[in-house]
Amino acid sequence: MRDITAEIAQYIRERIQIAAFADALPDEPDEAAGVYIYVGTGAASARAGTGAMFYPRAVRIRVRACERARAFELARRAFALLSSGPEETPVSLYGGAAMLTPMRAPALVERDNRERAVFSWDITAVV
Repeated sequence: MRDITAEIAQYIRERIQIAAFADALPDEPDEAAGVYIYVGTGAASARAGTGAMFYPRAVRIRVRACERARAFELARRAFALLSSGPEETPVSLYGGAAMLTPMRAPALVERDNRERAVFSWDITAVV
């Protein structure tokens, strides 16, 4: 099974040029992203009788920065990057293409213990 959190973290790291981590958001650096599976791995399903299998996964993205405006800008960029869009164009990750569908827009969810702003949103990843 593909490690979708690692693939998305690598994609964010390379495309947005910030630290990004799979299944973690360490205390350093200040500007960072964490990518998590948050509702298990999803169920395998058959696609239209072809025998092809796909695995939907619920993924949470968290983006942090010292300033609220900077955290929002990074989250907005990652949000746009991690969306298959209305045309449902697969996103080319390193383990193969994935359909990434945002479930909501990034929202400020907390100020951490160092008063850094953390924005979060969820996507569905079909790989």
